[in-house]
Amino acid sequence: MKKLAKITFGLLGGFLISLAILAGIAYVLTDAEYQVAKTVADDPSIAHIEVNSVKLHAETFGDKMNPPVVVLHGGPGNDYRMLLPLKELADEFYLIFYDQRGTGLSERVAAERITVDSYFDDLGSVIDHFAPGRNVHIIGHSWGAMLGSGFTARNPGRVDKLVLSEPGFLNPALGKEFATKLRPKSAAKFAWALGSMFFRALHVEGPDEQAWLDYIVVQIMESKESDADPTAGYYCGDDVSTGSMPFWRPGAVAAYSAQTAPTNEQGEPDIDLVAGIEKWPGTALFLAGECNRLIGQKWQEENHLPLYPRAQMTVIPGSGHTMFGERPVEVNAAIRAYLR
Repeated sequence: MKKLAKITFGLLGGFLISLAILAGIAYVLTDAEYQVAKTVADDPSIAHIEVNSVKLHAETFGDKMNPPVVVLHGGPGNDYRMLLPLKELADEFYLIFYDQRGTGLSERVAAERITVDSYFDDLGSVIDHFAPGRNVHIIGHSWGAMLGSGFTARNPGRVDKLVLSEPGFLNPALGKEFATKLRPKSAAKFAWALGSMFFRALHVEGPDEQAWLDYIVVQIMESKESDADPTAGYYCGDDVSTGSMPFWRPGAVAAYSAQTAPTNEQGEPDIDLVAGIEKWPGTALFLAGECNRLIGQKWQEENHLPLYPRAQMTVIPGSGHTMFGERPVEVNAAIRAYLR
């Protein structure tokens, strides 16, 4: 028995030593300079405001006397760079863009300071800052559409019109089903890709403590390997290279915290983003990309439009989830017609 134990521990020790050697080799082979963008906390020249003790990267376009439109980016954890084609609407509207806390070029904060409620609070404060005492229109993409829906349901008297571009889920039941959709075609390729990304990220030095984690997300977003991307079904032909997702710097901690904070005892999504929406008197515009087989037209029409007392749908032809960059002319035309 003792001899068997010695053999077992010997093999285990050898295996761990081999792993350590391989990890060391991987670290050396990936040695290079990898960088992520500075946030407003390290570069105060970046346009920003401060709300709720957090510095947020923010900028506006258009005449502030025009109807204000707040643009909410997706993720959670992305930034608003990919939504800048909406600037074309600034001839008629006052466009307000901002990176949510812990994302993009906004200040990085601790995980416990990132919750769905904190995002609602920040949105209300952004509105108060740029359009005090005024109602706004909201345009939300993906996670931003979820955030916009929840804010409108909680504040029906502050939102006039609401554009929801392919929200992932709007209530707990749909959240559970939505989670099953985000699986890569090849788990082995996905695991291998994450491993190589991790070792490169270890070489990132600053500008803040979350930089190395953000760099992993940078690599995921820059990857064009569809088999290793769980969101490949969002794009035309399941090909992530057809998408349009420019960014400044994603936020890894924000992405994780916002998704895991509202969960039940089983660890499943537990957030209702339409509770109270019946009190909102408006008609929501849902946008869907023709190519998105995961949460496109069918998912929105079957699951989300019925949750709204009044809603309409526009399908953007020849586009996937990142329709704002793929088909900006068509998207802007649809939104302009609705807001008018």
